[in-house]
Amino acid sequence: MKYLVVFVAACSFSAREGSSPDGAVGDAIDVCHTFSTQLDTCALGTPTNDLTFSGSNTYDTDTGLLNGGAAPHMGFIGQAGPFDALIARDVHFTLGATLRATGSKPLAIIAVGTLMLDGMTL
Repeated sequence: MKYLVVFVAACSFSAREGSSPDGAVGDAIDVCHTFSTQLDTCALGTPTNDLTFSGSNTYDTDTGLLNGGAAPHMGFIGQAGPFDALIARDVHFTLGATLRATGSKPLAIIAVGTLMLDGMTL
């Protein structure tokens, strides 16, 4: 049995160290808090690609192919075992779009920006 796991992650925050009352600012420190308990989303960086799904789509978690072509993905070992993840800045599922996952690993979708389903932003 295959499961579809959807992660919506945001982990970008920049804080300044050593600020003073007069507004002077010292060195910048990157502070990132992962959204997921399955993987460190901060280690992913910031993807620049977007994914839009319309019509029927198939993703193979063994080959990393989306509709027969290359897709932005990574393999991970989570708390429940290995899984494959499609990774993008923004992910959009248009009205009526379907995504079928095949392969031996579960599929995750990681959006570090927005995840939109039929015009509804999650």
